Amino acid sequence: MGKKKEFRVPNTFVLLIIVLIVAAALTYIIPAGEYNVLEDGTFDPDSYHAVERAPAGFSDIILAIPMGLASQATIIFMLLLSVGGIEILNETKSINAGIMKFISSHKNADIPVLVVLAVIFGCLGSFAGWNIECVPFIPIVVSIVTAMGYDKMLGLYVVVFPAAAGWSTGVLNLFSTAYLQSMAGLPVFSGLWYRIVSFVIFMAISLVFILGYAKRYRKEHADTGRQAAEIIVEEGLDFTPTRKITLAVAILGLLTIAFCTCNMDIGWGLTHVGGFWVLLGVIIAFINKLGVGRTIDAFVRGVQSIIPVGIIIGIATGALILLENANLMHTIIHAMATTLANTPKALVGVLIFIFLTLMNALITGVHGKAAILMPILVPLASILSVSHQVVVLAFIFGDGFSNWFWPTSSIGVASAGAANVAMSDWMKISWKKFLLISGVAAVLVFIASLIGY
Repeated sequence: MGKKKEFRVPNTFVLLIIVLIVAAALTYIIPAGEYNVLEDGTFDPDSYHAVERAPAGFSDIILAIPMGLASQATIIFMLLLSVGGIEILNETKSINAGIMKFISSHKNADIPVLVVLAVIFGCLGSFAGWNIECVPFIPIVVSIVTAMGYDKMLGLYVVVFPAAAGWSTGVLNLFSTAYLQSMAGLPVFSGLWYRIVSFVIFMAISLVFILGYAKRYRKEHADTGRQAAEIIVEEGLDFTPTRKITLAVAILGLLTIAFCTCNMDIGWGLTHVGGFWVLLGVIIAFINKLGVGRTIDAFVRGVQSIIPVGIIIGIATGALILLENANLMHTIIHAMATTLANTPKALVGVLIFIFLTLMNALITGVHGKAAILMPILVPLASILSVSHQVVVLAFIFGDGFSNWFWPTSSIGVASAGAANVAMSDWMKISWKKFLLISGVAAVLVFIASLIGY
């Protein structure tokens, strides 16, 4: 009797090529349709009508990937430049030396460090509206946790789950909560208390995931931390004054990025972040006297490591472009939105959450989905006597968590790539956790409906 083959998640490139082919096939199957656009840029929910089908041809499929790359150029170049600058920082070994110095001075300090890092990224997501902005910091966190004797996957955990919890609750998120509430006719940031409660719950779950993984890993690799410390000592990575200054400059740089991206008057975007990381890398190279050749080598090494991620982002976006060019996006949205009409009141919010989670595989940007869906969901909620606050909550939850899991999401792909973890491996190890946290989100939306939130 033959040995049963173990199921393996397909390679990320293979998975996304399949998605691209399926998207092209759907252009020949699904009827095309669209909504009328009103003067304010929103969509008339009663205006859906059929339009001429525009199936994807061979040239459309071939061009989908370069078009996807071009449409995501800002994100891709931000990643290339940021990771290049971060690799210059890694070249100095300042993080490893500082962490090992901290660990040697504080017994069992790894757990507090993991908790503090997780809380930081959770707060950035919930209060500053960070999602893709967290990606450049993933290599740094990976360096920290590996220096403490853990693996790259834990580094990804420490950033992704808290950031997802933060963005998905949007306590004071201008880019999701404020925008959606204004479209729903609600006071901006109203209903704050329930989002804070949700944030605390999701952060607690995230910490359970992180610390549980750390505990299991430490148990299975009992001597890893000691070996990491010995390697650093052997390489002579002392925490020198130069490395202290380097870390101080790096921290100041991170605070500068945080302040400038969160301050609406300054208005830094992803382009600014990428450019600033290049500047920061040059300053760090000068402080450590790396020399031109060593600095360029480190920068190029960082850029090369992230190029496959950029290609993956292009393929993922290309599939969405095929659907959009064939006028299928509105058809899919219309079909899913109309199913809510005959749903019991208490479950409308839950179905909106599920709907948005699925829709996130097609449109990962909150503004794109909001422009199409909110003019449909808000009137529908009014007819069914469902609170607009519940609709916004379900929208925020649905727009959030799956951003870091769907293989078509640039955030998820970029996050895994920044940690040097295959997207297929990330999906395989995390899908149960995302299913659990999504179940909790659905329960919170249901409770919100019951209490008249």
